[in-house]
Amino acid sequence: MIYYLSIVLLFALLAMFWMRYRWASVAHPAVWFAIAHVAQAASYWAAVAVGFRKVYNEQVLDRLGLCIAATGASFALASLATGTQRRETPGLRLGALPENMGLLSSYFSVISIVGAIVNVAFVGVDMAGIEARRQQWLQQIPTITARMFYPYMLAYVAAFVCGWEAVAYRAGGVKSRHWLWFTLPAVSGLLWTLGTGGRQAFGLVLLYYGVGGACGLAARYRAGLQIPRALIVRLGSVFLGTLVGLAIVVSATARIRADYFGTVDTTGVQSIPIARQFASFVFYMADGPAAYQIKAETEPDELGWGMHTFGVLEEVYLDRVLGWRMETSAEVRRDASLEAQRGALLVHSVPTVFYDFQRDFGFTGGLAVASLLALLSHLLFRQWYVDQKRSSLVSQVPLCMAIMFWAYSGNYSLLRHDTLKWMILSFVALDTVRCCLRGTAIRSKTLSP
Repeated sequence: MIYYLSIVLLFALLAMFWMRYRWASVAHPAVWFAIAHVAQAASYWAAVAVGFRKVYNEQVLDRLGLCIAATGASFALASLATGTQRRETPGLRLGALPENMGLLSSYFSVISIVGAIVNVAFVGVDMAGIEARRQQWLQQIPTITARMFYPYMLAYVAAFVCGWEAVAYRAGGVKSRHWLWFTLPAVSGLLWTLGTGGRQAFGLVLLYYGVGGACGLAARYRAGLQIPRALIVRLGSVFLGTLVGLAIVVSATARIRADYFGTVDTTGVQSIPIARQFASFVFYMADGPAAYQIKAETEPDELGWGMHTFGVLEEVYLDRVLGWRMETSAEVRRDASLEAQRGALLVHSVPTVFYDFQRDFGFTGGLAVASLLALLSHLLFRQWYVDQKRSSLVSQVPLCMAIMFWAYSGNYSLLRHDTLKWMILSFVALDTVRCCLRGTAIRSKTLSP
């Protein structure tokens, strides 16, 4: 019952932030958190309705609802405590994107595509064996794939800039010849997915597009510029189209994986021509609450004290200082295989970020950490909202990471892996090139505002 009430509270949270920030609210991490968990709850209910999932432990499910409600309340209290910043007069600078940033991002997109193509050229494309390749990739990353990821990761910052530009600077519409440049990062992400068999890379590129567009829309509103109705209609159409495209990609890879593992559809949904294109995406979204009920039923024997939530600290060797003993990929797969042999359910499913909090700090401590992260995320948004005079892309990283962290909170902690590292590197790379070209006569004839 608490879980269902928490979703109702999320609608109230969305209404509150809309009333306080209007269109700027689209760049607030709380809004992304609320939308992510509302969508996940709807998917879970749909999966239960068709018999794909069930309520495994209602008491544990209510604990998840308590976590969601507490986090939403923390966002609301933080916003109420800091007040609402009034809109500035028209003419405020639209943040950290100078006029040649679009041209540079298009170059970065091309470099990223080249990296993805080189990877595909070496590893090949075999749709029938794409899941086998992914399993091999989980065991050991091919050398060429590891090396080509460096040029490929430039698609992240390129997608962010394209999303920003399309909304902040081109409210009147994007000309047909410009769409090619705006879609290049997505092409790179799709090629990388074909080469590795994993869909996370493509999903992250789309998320960067969304975060860039949200920040551009918020910056435009913050500057006192008009938000045309046609822009909102276009954004809604692009969002729905992107969601449909992502659902098709997820469903296609899910069917390939089902064939690989010999999984049998027990719901009958896959036999319906249209429904099968979206069923796997809905079922994938539903796994978070279902897996949480199973995996969070008991408290962990030993707390991780941050290594499951903030594993990114391993990149700067702080794991040694903190005394963490990070699990290797081989150990994670071994433990999952042992659980599967014992008949455990959903061993490969991700049980939301709140399970990571619980593994590290216990249930009560996890609630405290979630509340503190919500407060920090709001403060990052507040600082970004008040100060639109930043002169570098790197200054966008804190809010961008906060948005993506909560958008992904229905799966796992994005700070567990190296997402933040690649974000910083890609943003720094574009900033560095821009600084090197400062004073050079470079102007985009296609993408500059």
